[in-house]
Order: sequence, then structure tokens, then C-alpha cells
Amino acid sequence: MHTPIDHHASLGLSLRASGTEIDAAYRRAVALLDPNRFGPGDLRILAVNRIFTDHVHLAYTLMRYDELRASHTQALRSHILNTCDRKNLPRTVSLRRLESAVSQEHLNEMYTQELVRGCEDMYLDVEQFTNHTDYLSDLNRYYIVLSQAALWRFTNTRVHSAAIALTAQHQLMLARVLLARSQPLKAFEILCLLEVDATQQAMRHELLGKCYSLLGKPSLAKNEFETALRLDPDCSGARSGLTRLRHPSHTPA
Repeated sequence: MHTPIDHHASLGLSLRASGTEIDAAYRRAVALLDPNRFGPGDLRILAVNRIFTDHVHLAYTLMRYDELRASHTQALRSHILNTCDRKNLPRTVSLRRLESAVSQEHLNEMYTQELVRGCEDMYLDVEQFTNHTDYLSDLNRYYIVLSQAALWRFTNTRVHSAAIALTAQHQLMLARVLLARSQPLKAFEILCLLEVDATQQAMRHELLGKCYSLLGKPSLAKNEFETALRLDPDCSGARSGLTRLRHPSHTPA
């Protein structure tokens, strides 16, 4: 199957970039990749010419037109959704950050933050430009897959029918979304029925602790948080949960 080039990433842009943003990104790329910046015989001239011709100019030629841009974005989205899912995404820091989103709006906000972080030094030199286009291509892929998974869509449906087709990891994440939405009873129902492997036990106890805490049962919450920390001493959620129980007015950093 042909893999479409991510032209958004080639220009350092989000999937929702406007025509004005595309023009500005193209001008920055042209300035960075100008071969006249390098002396005669500099091997980087060949590199910048290749990058400009194969990626930047090609991307701008297509992306500057609204209809062609929409068609490309849809083709890219369809290809990504047909060829990968959450299970085979590389476990990067950016993916973990995006996975913590509790709504589409929250995901959009975090995606924008990661995009800005990835582009802040993109136009400093040619090597950085190449590295960041790869980073942004991965980031766009994460965003498309996570938007489709949209675990928060299940929060307004019956727990059993919504969660039945989800893996244990997805159900843990769904429980976390429900807790973020102050729905501890629904989260508790998922967690009590959930069978997890050894690597997920600490998270399950952490989330049960949060359920009990929201339900006004601090002693049970304390037991769950302490169990989570025995299983995984680095479980920051359980540690912060214990801190809030001991100092209710304290908000951990």
C-alpha cells in the first residue's frame, strides 16, 4: 500500500493549519534551505536542494490550495487509521502526554502544545529541520489515532456495553477519564470487573484509591494507594493521592 507523505509535517504544521500559516511556514523553510547560505563546495547544498525539492516545495504546491489540502488530509487520515492502531504506536513521551487527554478539546490543546514544542527550534538549521519533520509526522499520526479511539465518547453510555470491546489498558484509561469527569461509580464498576496483568496492577489500585477518595472513603483510598506504591514505588498518582488524604488543602506539584 502506498504511504502518503505527511505534507503538514514537511512544513512544520498542524493538521488544521490555515492558508496564512502555510504561506508563513513556506517562507521560513525557503530562507533556511537557501543554498546561497553555504559556501562553494559545501556538501549541505545537495542536502538542502533535495529537502526543498522533495518535501518543502512539493508540500507547498499542494497545501496552498484548500481543496487539495483537504483531500490530502483525508487521504493521510484514512491511511493512518487503516494501517495502525494504539497497540503498535511507539511508546514515546509525546504519545504518553497525548494519551492523558480526557476530552477531544483537551487532546486538541495538548496536541497544539506538543506541536509548538516540536517546532520551536525547527528553523535553526537543516539537521534540526529534518529531525523535527520526522517528529511532527509521528505526532500527527498519534493525534489521528487517539482522536479515533476517543475513549471519552464512552462516558455517556452504559459502562458494560461501552467497555466490553476494550483491552485492559483501554479500560484503565476509560476509568481515568471517568474519574476526571467526577464519575467515580462508573469508574469503580469498570475497575472491580477488570482483569489486569502484573504490570497494570499498580495503576488499577491507584485508580481504585481515587474512586474511594471521591466517594468519601479515605481509609479505603489509603489502602489502595499504599498497595499501588508497594507494587510500583514510582507510582506518582498513588503518592499524590496519599498526600491529598493527609493534607486535603495541599495540591501536589
